[in-house]
Amino acid sequence: MADREEEMLRVLALGISQVYSILVDVCGLLPSPLRLPVEGRISSREAVPAVIRVDELATDQPLGEMQAAQLHTGCIHWLAAVDLYMLCSEHEYRFNRIEGISANLLYAEEALTRLHLWLLSSRN
Repeated sequence: MADREEEMLRVLALGISQVYSILVDVCGLLPSPLRLPVEGRISSREAVPAVIRVDELATDQPLGEMQAAQLHTGCIHWLAAVDLYMLCSEHEYRFNRIEGISANLLYAEEALTRLHLWLLSSRN
């Protein structure tokens, strides 16, 4: 893999980690808080099943329809970004996958940030 491709994957891995951090914060603020793995370096082997579980439990949260949709959107787009990242890093680097990772991270970050702000404002 070329240096430019490796650098792009490093940047996207950081983005995946940053959006995961937002999700961790959101889960801690939910009416029925949920815990995600956060100790040390979290592997996708730990994080992916935990995020899938958060998405499954989202319907049990006492949230409005919009907020539940934001949680679901954040989870599924983060999961899609991780899937594309794994394909890119383990199988074949393709620019369209890189674009897909970036787009999914943007959608996940936007949804989770809006939910995070709503959860913070509803606590007051």
